[in-house]
Amino acid sequence: MTRSLRLAGLLIASLTFTTGCKLSTSGDAGTLDFAYKDPDNLLTRALDAPIAVGGQVSMKVRGADAKTAAQLTSAEVSGAAKLISFDGNTVVLEGTEAGVARLVVSSNLGTDSVDLRIAEATSASLKPLSQAEYALVGGTEPLGVERRGDGEILVGEERVPEVTLTPGVVERVDGPDHRVTVRYLTEGVAEITLEASTVTRTVVGLDAVADFEALTLGESGQVGGELIGYFQAKDVASQEITGLGGLVMVQVADASICTYTAGDAFGIQGARVDLLAEGTCQIDLTLGEHSTQWLLQVEPAAR
Repeated sequence: MTRSLRLAGLLIASLTFTTGCKLSTSGDAGTLDFAYKDPDNLLTRALDAPIAVGGQVSMKVRGADAKTAAQLTSAEVSGAAKLISFDGNTVVLEGTEAGVARLVVSSNLGTDSVDLRIAEATSASLKPLSQAEYALVGGTEPLGVERRGDGEILVGEERVPEVTLTPGVVERVDGPDHRVTVRYLTEGVAEITLEASTVTRTVVGLDAVADFEALTLGESGQVGGELIGYFQAKDVASQEITGLGGLVMVQVADASICTYTAGDAFGIQGARVDLLAEGTCQIDLTLGEHSTQWLLQVEPAAR
């Protein structure tokens, strides 16, 4: 099995475990398709998960084929949520109280509506995106947060409550509202605690890295498309080292062919690569004394 196929399997398994249900749904009229837009802009999240009260979600609207992007002309929300904004094919709304909200949109592809459940969060726990035991000094790591209400996992971006940190070893830094982002300050044992959940990392120096590799989900794509790439560091015992944020230097050989947008997808430290023009997309990545690269072939768009 190739490395790309192993990555594909990992992504699909993670996606199935995380959602366990449908990723989009047709509207009541069957004219449009609705799906939550992942805040890291890499993967789609389950639509039938309730939205947390106070949480904001971005929803993308497409044609009934779930492929053609709709161009919205109006959007209205009633019930247990409020409209924040709409632009292009994306609607942003916020849960305001437990109950049901109704979203009605009009677009160049027609008018449709969908009902969304809103629930009050009763607990929050850390869900690390990586199961690594080790993290690097000076690097950052985004930790996932799972909110639950009515016995279900909730979606919606909102500021995570305060966490307890090992002083002098780890600190919280700015990051997406739906994550707890931390920076590791020095070697030692770092503990990050939210309510009844604790994530522990043994913080090591850059000299602990023995291997650094870059993999991609697919080795080629078409102009106008995108691919997901990720990078991973390991120690001499082939154990994963996380906390690479801010430590990996990235160089795109030709920005007219492809671009790099950092993100994370279910614990995979990596990025979205947008394919802009035909040719070879080369992206070089460096971590300390280690270097690797993504090498992708960009083919003409299908006609």
